Amino acid sequence: MPRRAPAGPGVPAGERRDALCCQHSACATAGELLGVATPASVEFPSLVPLMRDASAVAHAETFCCYRDFQRSVRDTDHKLIVYPHLGRRQLFHVAQGPWEMHDLSEDADQRARAAAMFDRLVGLQAEVGNGLNLAEFPIPRPGAAS
Repeated sequence: MPRRAPAGPGVPAGERRDALCCQHSACATAGELLGVATPASVEFPSLVPLMRDASAVAHAETFCCYRDFQRSVRDTDHKLIVYPHLGRRQLFHVAQGPWEMHDLSEDADQRARAAAMFDRLVGLQAEVGNGLNLAEFPIPRPGAAS
């Protein structure tokens, strides 16, 4: 969903950006706006380039997790959520239904997308060092019989 960027020096007032962003970028963004160097420990990019240029991209996709209960990956159009302990997954077309009301995970037409997003989720877990091994849980693989 579009978010209104704060106005300020070099940041146009009243404009919106329809782009993926992550709350973890707040530190780098605030630091850049204040002219403070971003510490090396900050892993997320500043959103200032996005504020200044509507064509800029902060993230092509985002990875989220909540304890051992949930893992998700989202791109500009879709979101896959996996609930490891429940052996459940959900797939939403967030560009068409931002309130995530229509689960597409069992649609035959979405099997390839769900499988690709699941593989990307596992890849992103490895990239960020998230140690929860989804293979240890009874999660039906997208595209397999549930």
